[in-house]
Amino acid sequence: MATQKSVNTRAVSKKPAPKEAPVRKGFPARKAGAAPARKRKPLPTYKAPADFKPHFLLVQVTTEADGLIASKVKAVRYVGRFDRDVEDKKKFDMAGYDMQTVVGIASRLGGVTYKATNEKKFPLSPAERVGFKGAARLPAKATFQILIRVGRKAADNSLTAGVKQVWQAVTSAKTGRTGLKELEKTDVCYRAFRKASRFLPAAFSNVQMPPKRTRGWKPEAEDDEG
Repeated sequence: MATQKSVNTRAVSKKPAPKEAPVRKGFPARKAGAAPARKRKPLPTYKAPADFKPHFLLVQVTTEADGLIASKVKAVRYVGRFDRDVEDKKKFDMAGYDMQTVVGIASRLGGVTYKATNEKKFPLSPAERVGFKGAARLPAKATFQILIRVGRKAADNSLTAGVKQVWQAVTSAKTGRTGLKELEKTDVCYRAFRKASRFLPAAFSNVQMPPKRTRGWKPEAEDDEG
């Protein structure tokens, strides 16, 4: 009796081959899948001056109607730890003795927050910025304070500068009073200023030490106009 050979009639499943990206003339075909992460090129480092001392810096900027940072920038250097209520002899307005560094700070903050479009700006209210997507300029006619910590690495004496906190002047709809509100680290304005940390060290390459104050020094009273 002849034997019959059983044949497996089930279809053999095959995984579909990954599709390759269309070939452009003069370019090799790209393999399917996520593109490999590109490594950032390291930025140049800047040596700290011989008399440099780490310090905190509170920078205040205001935006114009177009959402760009105005030319009037105030930078106050603190001796020791940052404290808004510290006595006057432990804080120095850098515009009085080191305007070059102030200009360097302003240019880098303005550079990272600049966007080409004039049509799109972040909302003025921090609450309205929650979940905001897309590129935009800073809110129009807004005031921000940025706390920067300036230091140096012990290994190579290179400067470091990082944005630690950001506040915005906010006017209450109920009382009409204006006060400072610290921005969350997820706020788009905080993140915009935070990007400056990579470029700020260059602004302090020639930073000057604050002038020494003699015993009995008192801050000069500002002249009232009018």
